[in-house]
Amino acid sequence: MFLEKFFRILDTFWNLHPTLLYALVILLGTFFAIAYNPVLFFPLLMLTAPIVFIKMVPFSLLKRLSFALLLFIISFVYVKNFLQIPENDVSQRGSGIFSIQSIEEVENTYGKKLVYRGHIKQFRSAEEKDLIAHNVPCVVFFPHKENLSRYSADCDYFVTGILEKDADSPYSCMLKIRGAWIPVPYTISLAEYRYLGKKYIGEYINGSFSKKKCSDFLKGISTGVFDDKEMKFEFSRFGLQHIMAISGFHFAIVAGFFNFFFGFFFNKKKKALFLMGIMCAYLLFLGPGASVMRAWMMIMIVMIGKLLEKNGNGPNSLGMAVILLLIWDPYLILHIGFQFSVLVTGSILITYPLFDHQVQTFFPRRDLHEVIQMHPLHRHGYCMVTYIRKAIALTFAVNVVALPLTLYHFNKFPVMGILYNWFFPFMVSLSIIFLILGILFFLLPPLAGAINLLNQAYTQFVLDFTYRLPTGFDYFIRTRFITYEMMVIWLTLLFVSAVLLGHILSGKEEETKKFSFI
Repeated sequence: MFLEKFFRILDTFWNLHPTLLYALVILLGTFFAIAYNPVLFFPLLMLTAPIVFIKMVPFSLLKRLSFALLLFIISFVYVKNFLQIPENDVSQRGSGIFSIQSIEEVENTYGKKLVYRGHIKQFRSAEEKDLIAHNVPCVVFFPHKENLSRYSADCDYFVTGILEKDADSPYSCMLKIRGAWIPVPYTISLAEYRYLGKKYIGEYINGSFSKKKCSDFLKGISTGVFDDKEMKFEFSRFGLQHIMAISGFHFAIVAGFFNFFFGFFFNKKKKALFLMGIMCAYLLFLGPGASVMRAWMMIMIVMIGKLLEKNGNGPNSLGMAVILLLIWDPYLILHIGFQFSVLVTGSILITYPLFDHQVQTFFPRRDLHEVIQMHPLHRHGYCMVTYIRKAIALTFAVNVVALPLTLYHFNKFPVMGILYNWFFPFMVSLSIIFLILGILFFLLPPLAGAINLLNQAYTQFVLDFTYRLPTGFDYFIRTRFITYEMMVIWLTLLFVSAVLLGHILSGKEEETKKFSFI
């Protein structure tokens, strides 16, 4: 009896969010192909186990799960054939094609270097011409000197050199190039134009802001490149690294700003079209990072829904973004930014309503007619309480995944980050909006100068919240107890529990609506 009810709940959930199901099985198929671990059978069985109970399972669920299992097999085979990493840790000399995705300047004790990041295509050994690597993430370091010409990152290159595994990641490589880079005909890369664009924006910000800390911070949140190591350390004290990594947070601010701006001039459909254009331009400027691509895809899906006059579905949008990302680059599953971006977003979409419902026990939600009848002072107080309620619920929804994932990757979690993430992102969003306004009005220097001067004072005020807090406030949860196996089991149980509790909660809300006239 329990199983039949459970299967009906699953049938209802997957009917509403089929793309999320397909994304999960493709994600598992990719993990099986790249980083196999026996514990991965646990989520796979939890997703597909109802197939075993044919007589109890609704036919629609049986059909959908069968298709999901087929997608799992297809994704596994696709990744196995699409990728090939070096079989051992020995450096191997050979030649291949290097496809560039990004270029940036880094500085260390040995001086400045240019870092070319991309993928190695069909790298073959020098002697036997055996295929050593195929479509593997790769990084190339190039000395950066003023009088030394560099290779333009606007195409792919035939390269010869020594390929070795990256010490920091077993699923990426470093290439020590020996000899000239030979351009591959009829190939193109936007990395060069992106590099020059970020450099131009950086120079504009340097010239517009006199305080170095402010200009470094504003350059970082606009280009995604932070060179200030002290700033990185200060932000890490409070778990604010996500502010420094361009993600859905930044996309939401830019999209919200231009959505408001375009609303004065265009109808809904034209506004969606212009907003899609802005988001595409922003993506081309930033580059195809994991969190950037996820955020861009979800916003584009929402915009397309508006054009088609269809209501958005958060879990399905996330599922579609994950599927497209994994087709584009399966190795993203091993990228920390991808893991945090996808898992935290999924947790917000699925668990936030549950936590919000529980927090309402302490901060009751009022109907609109009750709020209207309140005294103005009480009404403002209720709005503040509502913000606190939503902030608490969001904190739980984020950290139910972010806390164990942070402990797994870094073995420590900053306690102050819970408090700082209540208000600091909002404060930073105002700096970003001021920066956008300053750039938009660059043709009117007096106005742009006034906006930038205001932004500098405000940004300095924001940064003081991290730089001026004594280290005595730095409290961390530290543990090496969280393992990969524990993370997989926790995420699986959390997802299943959220689906069940969400169904129960929606049932209660329906009952409440039925008797609301009493």
